[in-house]
Amino acid sequence: MKRALATLLASAALVTSAAIAAPTAHAAAKVNYLALGDSYPYGQGLSPAQAYPAVLQSRYSSSVSLTNNAASGATTTAVLGQIIPDKATVITLTAGADDLNWTGVLQSCLGSATCTPPSGTALSTMSVNLAKDITVAQQKNPRAKILVTGYPELFDASAAAYDEFVLRRPCTIGTYSGQAVTVSGSQATQVNAMVDAVDLAIASGVALARYNGATASYVNVSPAFTNHRLCDTYPWVFDLDTPAAAFHPNAAGQMAYATTLNNAGFGTAVTSR
Repeated sequence: MKRALATLLASAALVTSAAIAAPTAHAAAKVNYLALGDSYPYGQGLSPAQAYPAVLQSRYSSSVSLTNNAASGATTTAVLGQIIPDKATVITLTAGADDLNWTGVLQSCLGSATCTPPSGTALSTMSVNLAKDITVAQQKNPRAKILVTGYPELFDASAAAYDEFVLRRPCTIGTYSGQAVTVSGSQATQVNAMVDAVDLAIASGVALARYNGATASYVNVSPAFTNHRLCDTYPWVFDLDTPAAAFHPNAAGQMAYATTLNNAGFGTAVTSR
């Protein structure tokens, strides 16, 4: 009788222990977050902890495990090599500008009265390549939710135009070769229009990937930078005085990316797991 009672108590203890352990195992489950792309998610000019993927991860702490494979200068073709199979439950991607010689395009726009925008062929090729990135990422990570961002408009065109025609401090975006660089309203408007064209091509790439079966969404980050672009009082974009990171998001800009992505579905992807 004593042995039977002891056996019964031992069995009850095992059941109780298992019941207690189950919620603990569930709480420890992580969302695997894979960040892909170029110098924007890489965090050009900042520490790795200030790049938007790390900011997103920090908001959910132990619930999210981050692998940031983004690299400065990465084209949409290079992104294919960043994809890890069977790893991710949520993926973010920012890429496309480096396909278009973006730095050269900006220099041509700011160094002359007119811009030479990327050709329609270049934009179309970038869009198709991006769709391939998304499709491959989904095929290799079937359970992943994929969020693809565009780029923010860089200038407050109205502020630049106001400075151009009114006796007020001009819109200066730092120095180059010892000379202050100012931006006119027309230059600012042209650059913003080019960013919009790039973003439209990215959105088209996402639409093509969705047609191919990917669970992907386009995320427009530009509105988050309203009143915080170059020519504004407190820009969230580096100017020419930080030459290695010019026209990239600063720490506040990276926070804006993180918040926009979180609101666009990253948070839901984490909390629904």
